[in-house]
Amino acid sequence: MEDNAPAHIHHYHNLQHQQLGFQKLEWSPNSPDLNPIKTIWCEMKDRIKERLQVGIWITVSSIQEIVADQWLNYPLAKVNHHHILSMPGRIEACVRDGGDNNFMITINFQ
Repeated sequence: MEDNAPAHIHHYHNLQHQQLGFQKLEWSPNSPDLNPIKTIWCEMKDRIKERLQVGIWITVSSIQEIVADQWLNYPLAKVNHHHILSMPGRIEACVRDGGDNNFMITINFQ
């Protein structure tokens, strides 16, 4: 799932998708970004910031370790239930709201 950012509509990017047999959804550039990875990255970024203390000298390899740790320990159940299985409800809410960027959705994650 991609928005219509220039990097996603470039000829070379689309060529690789075609070679792999991927079908691309038409996505309005005005639509909200519903890609689940965006919310996962936001959560991980917040956790990484908590672990990186301001003012403390830290090496690149330490940062890489922290990022890898957060990625490897992100709960798969949360990916499946919170991010993936919520897609139909989020898409329905977006459609109900006319595909605009200003929709609110409440989903019961049990």
